[in-house]
Amino acid sequence: MYLILARLTKHLIRNINMYYLFICKYICD
Repeated sequence: MYLILARLTKHLIRNINMYYLFICKYICD
């Protein structure tokens, strides 16, 4: 159970980072 949760959290954080970079690029341009 904890392993799955940790994996999901990692994936979510990675997605958030990608979205953040995408938004930053969009605003900067």
